[in-house]
Amino acid sequence: MAILYKAISENNWPAVKEFIDHHPRALNQELVASTGETPLHVAVKFGHLSMVEELVRYVPPEYLKKLDAHGYTPLGIAASHRGIIPIAKCLVDKNSDLLAIPNGDLKSNPVSLAFRVGLIEMGRYLYSVTPLDVFKPENGPPGPSFVRSCFVTGDLDLALDLLQKCEELFFAADYGYSTIEHIAFYLSDSLNKRQLRFWKQWVYHC
Repeated sequence: MAILYKAISENNWPAVKEFIDHHPRALNQELVASTGETPLHVAVKFGHLSMVEELVRYVPPEYLKKLDAHGYTPLGIAASHRGIIPIAKCLVDKNSDLLAIPNGDLKSNPVSLAFRVGLIEMGRYLYSVTPLDVFKPENGPPGPSFVRSCFVTGDLDLALDLLQKCEELFFAADYGYSTIEHIAFYLSDSLNKRQLRFWKQWVYHC
């Protein structure tokens, strides 16, 4: 497997293809036992778009749901490490179910992961393609977590957009506090008086 790992890391598709053609089961095996990474995880980790595109053609959609030893799908890696949007798009186009899969110890969905690590453009892309149902409170922490991440990064337009579409998030909890409490904390710490009036009026209206 070291040969395959090296070829992927060097973005050497001819060598990877030759290896896979002779050892097709390699696609389903961990390249490094300690990390649990599949060939696709490795290609995403190194940010090789063309390699990702080629590997995705070789595998069924369900393959993209495989988790590494840390609980990340390939999309989770793309969202939290490299921030290369075309790679994320390639993965999402193959299997959009990835957008709802919790990743890592915090069980964050990809869009929240991106905002948590500061990959804002990646986060905005993922938000644009993530179904609204993923954020609903009954489906767990992704919704409240995402709104809180938007406050941290200052992406208030996305927080506002989601809260307008899913008002039940106001009273959903994240880290022991409801979304409305997180809004109150943010208002008191960060906004000027003009912004404060706008948010107070909007929250009251909702």
